[in-house]
Amino acid sequence: MIETASGLISQAEISLAELNRRLGGINYQFNQLPENERRLVNIERKFKLSDNLYNYLMEKRAEAGIAIASDQVDKTVVDEPRMSGFGPIAPDKKTALGGAVLLGLFYRSPSF
Repeated sequence: MIETASGLISQAEISLAELNRRLGGINYQFNQLPENERRLVNIERKFKLSDNLYNYLMEKRAEAGIAIASDQVDKTVVDEPRMSGFGPIAPDKKTALGGAVLLGLFYRSPSF
């Protein structure tokens, strides 16, 4: 009977040691909970920042696509360029000088 009782006591001690080991693990996990929550908050904040940046960039991409699409209208040349007369038009020195002389004659400054 003493052997049976001592066997039961040793078995109870083994069970107690196992329960204490499991309790220690649970206490460790419980103590880690605030740190895990802090990590979770940091991860959520980084996710929200990345998500907001992604949405902003996608919006700008859509705006740029609309701007490009509205700028690329089918363009056609109405009249082709052509030369008129013998060459390019340039200032005529004789006409300009004659006009300046006539203007000077009509607009006289008061004489002293």
